[in-house]
Amino acid sequence: HFLYMALYPWCVTHEDTRILGLTGIGMGVVFYGLNHVTVGLESPMTQRGQGFSLFLTFKQMFGQLEYQANVREKCKLLLEANREGKTFEEMRAEMRAEMRAEMR
Repeated sequence: HFLYMALYPWCVTHEDTRILGLTGIGMGVVFYGLNHVTVGLESPMTQRGQGFSLFLTFKQMFGQLEYQANVREKCKLLLEANREGKTFEEMRAEMRAEMRAEMR
């Protein structure tokens, strides 16, 4: 990376010095960030358990999607119950009790 950044100003001869300086700083930040991410992914044991787990990532994502679908379904039932004449507090208490039971 260093060699590329060191030779970059000679490869681009028709740019202003300020543009080249800002571009060089920007490339340095990008390369530093990529290096930091790569080191973190390659050595998860030294990152106190913060390694990359594709299984865990998908499990959490689909868990959140399922939770959101359940909330939408409960809200739909809540609106239908409202049409049947139940009070909002009764419907809300029922919905919370059902959601707590599902989370256990």
